[in-house]
Amino acid sequence: MSLKRALGLAALGVAAFELVSAVVEWARPVSLGGRVYWRGRRDERAVALTFDDGPTSYTERVLDLLGEAGTPATFFTIGERVERAPTTARRIVAEGHEIANHTYSLALQPVPRRFYLPAATGQVARAQQAITAITGVRPRFFRTPAGQLGRNLWNEVRRHNLAVVHGALPIALPRWSAGLQERILTRQIAPGAILILHDGLDSDPGSRAPEATISLLPALLAAIRERGYRVAPLGTLLGHDRTAPEGLPASTVRPPGMGR
Repeated sequence: MSLKRALGLAALGVAAFELVSAVVEWARPVSLGGRVYWRGRRDERAVALTFDDGPTSYTERVLDLLGEAGTPATFFTIGERVERAPTTARRIVAEGHEIANHTYSLALQPVPRRFYLPAATGQVARAQQAITAITGVRPRFFRTPAGQLGRNLWNEVRRHNLAVVHGALPIALPRWSAGLQERILTRQIAPGAILILHDGLDSDPGSRAPEATISLLPALLAAIRERGYRVAPLGTLLGHDRTAPEGLPASTVRPPGMGR
């Protein structure tokens, strides 16, 4: 075998290993010791509502709707948007919702680095600092932006003692119509489901796409009630709240389709 061919095969093998390990790291990063959640407790008819990419002007209306329904939620916020909308960020906390970390600027690495190599450093720490300084609450949950991977990203998450929260698949993307998003989310209602909505848009914070969330939210809340479910705080659903019954260990919570 020629040296060129041998080097080519070696490079292909390394690439294949990196690809497989990237998927494993995303599903359950070794450095986080299993603190990665795709769903919560399954011993009662409860789901959690989560909102990504805010706060934006749409967050205020989302908060209005949640308040009218008496429904708790978790907001995975962008640090720099918290700095731009401190009043809204404080309102999230004041009204009893959980505020969580979704990086500082939602900066994405170009493909293929986005899906494996180290993400932009400091994104988690800067978001933690901004959210804590403005709201007085230190986030305890993190959601990776657009499925971005990277060992450095997970190491930052671990240093800040954050649990990673994914959610029900497929994700109802904010660019889709309100009707399509509602159908997808309604099908996901099941014990322990973590539903993902958007009160902002990752690539364009001024987009009108999150209006779909505002449009579908009353119908989604009605569907949850009609099916005999309640909306629980994310911390309760995951068993993280001290007042909640002990939940399943994080290591037992698997991504959909990865076994029971």
